[in-house]
Amino acid sequence: MATTTPTLPPLDPHQVSHSYQVFLGVTGMMTTLSTLAVAGRFASRKLGGGIASDDWTALAALVFAYGFMIMTALVATQGHAGYHILRYSMPQLEQYLKVGSGI
Repeated sequence: MATTTPTLPPLDPHQVSHSYQVFLGVTGMMTTLSTLAVAGRFASRKLGGGIASDDWTALAALVFAYGFMIMTALVATQGHAGYHILRYSMPQLEQYLKVGSGI
C-alpha cells in the first residue's frame, strides 16, 4: 500500500491567510479600543485633577500597540505569514525573515 503526501496548492502572494485575517482584525479592534480608553483617560483626568505620569505611560504603551499593529500588517502582507512553512519557497522565506527582523 503506497502512501501519498498531499500536494499543497501554491502560495498566493496576493492573499493573506485566513488565520492572519482574523489576527489582523483582532489586533485592529483591540488597538482601537485601547485608543478610546487612553483618550477617555486623558479627558477625565483633564476635567478631574490634572494629567499625571501614569497617563503619559499609558500613552507610551499605546504607541507600542500601534507599532505592533503596523508590524503585524507588514508581516501579513509583505511577509505572507500565516501559512505552513512547507508552502513557502526559499525567496518567500527570505522575504518573511527580512520583514520580521526589520531589515
